[in-house]
Amino acid sequence: MLRSIMEKSGRKKYQKYTEEKVKKALDDVDKRMSIRAAAIAHSIPRATLLRISKGGILATKTGPSTVLSEEHERIIVFWIKTMGKAGFPVSKETLLYSVEKLASEVGVTFAEGKTRPARKWYECFRKRHPQISDRTSQNLTSRRRNVQQEDLDRWFNEVESYVKENQLQAAFEDPARIFNTDETAFFLNPKPGKVLAEKGIKNVYTAAGADEKENLTVLITANAAGQLAPPMIVYRYARIPANIAHSVPPGWAMGRSENGWMTQETFYEYMAIIFEPWLTLTNIARPVVFFMDGHTSHMSLPLTNFCLKHEIELVALFPNATHLLQPTDVAVFHTLKATWKQKVSEWRMANDGKQIAPVLKSVLDELLDKTISNGFKACGLMPWDSKGKYRT
Repeated sequence: MLRSIMEKSGRKKYQKYTEEKVKKALDDVDKRMSIRAAAIAHSIPRATLLRISKGGILATKTGPSTVLSEEHERIIVFWIKTMGKAGFPVSKETLLYSVEKLASEVGVTFAEGKTRPARKWYECFRKRHPQISDRTSQNLTSRRRNVQQEDLDRWFNEVESYVKENQLQAAFEDPARIFNTDETAFFLNPKPGKVLAEKGIKNVYTAAGADEKENLTVLITANAAGQLAPPMIVYRYARIPANIAHSVPPGWAMGRSENGWMTQETFYEYMAIIFEPWLTLTNIARPVVFFMDGHTSHMSLPLTNFCLKHEIELVALFPNATHLLQPTDVAVFHTLKATWKQKVSEWRMANDGKQIAPVLKSVLDELLDKTISNGFKACGLMPWDSKGKYRT
């Protein structure tokens, strides 16, 4: 049973309302009911409902203050709501990671002196902010699995409106300012092709020499002008061995994680240490528009703040439509992996080490600028194609 909430009214009077009432009132506000009408309908003070709707804390009890200030929590709530509207729904893990970074920045700690909040903090945070709920998260992430033409048309129209509201039209007149990024796995032991053997022999085997599932995660970033930004290779090491680090081409990024996949931290490092300085070095005008998958685990509050500061406009692609809207998927990865399969087989025959980065560089060097640009055109991102004239 939900705990009653006490709101002081005058010197000695208190008015009771429950969290459930607050949630219902916020639902009505979302459905275009005025704050005043919703407050009257659910017997909640108008000022209280207004404060909560703007990210204010719903006080559940008297007692010690929260670890983070009300202002910091208001910032977090605003960020969650903004990211959701932009197509980047915030998961529990993303929230806890972002709060941990914020706590370190402002110099506060949670239970037992830790900067990362525990489950109890998360549950209390949700109670203090009933406008943030699992229901909201489901609404943001639930999309039809079968993408329809009208879905894409609506997405293009929404992005077009966003571009106009934020005065980003100039970016879409310059292909160098329209970017797309995505990560993919390059297998070190790709499936072998056809081989020659004595006629009549049914089973012919190729020695793999290592785990057939062994792979490297690589983040590829390109713009509509056909330029490749320095990539990032993510290694499955706690500490990257010196011989591998020395084999990575100058300017490239190296990341590391427990499972070898991109994380919030490695993606932030890429944007802050590699991508943004590369924009400056190549004299690409700001702001730039950065299209990416909205259902990745890359987002965080520090990343959002960094991108705002450096005029990198993050735009989420329509869910479950990367095969239609993501240039790296449509035009780049297929070409890269065909070349990779050939070159990595040659590398395996000549090397027993793991200095694979030079092989990847040779693959990327063969990628034609026109191939990249055609990918953006086929996806309708450059030139911008809200009418579906060029989209394939």
